[in-house]
Amino acid sequence: MINVEVEYYANKRRNNVYTKVEVVGHANDGTLNSIKCCACVTSILLGFIHIVDEQLSYSKIDKGYFIYRLYDNKNYCSIDNNSMHCVISQLFIVYQTYPELFKDFHIVRKER
Repeated sequence: MINVEVEYYANKRRNNVYTKVEVVGHANDGTLNSIKCCACVTSILLGFIHIVDEQLSYSKIDKGYFIYRLYDNKNYCSIDNNSMHCVISQLFIVYQTYPELFKDFHIVRKER
């Protein structure tokens, strides 16, 4: 099962700044839907990891594991942040399509 955890805070302009996104696990129940679900999640995350600014954040993808962590909350890149918003939205659509293949989908607001 797939577990998604997102942490963010709202900045002064009331924009969400994503500080951490972690995706763990596989939807490996042996069905065609689990293959589709994993392929969707993997393609979404691989697309993001190739555009992220490595000077401002850390990201890693491995079998069944993805992490994105913002280094400096004050000097975040709005392009990366907007891209991460798209990633989270896409992951949520996959979650809504295959909820039985997800353990959890947490979006947590943190205070600065």
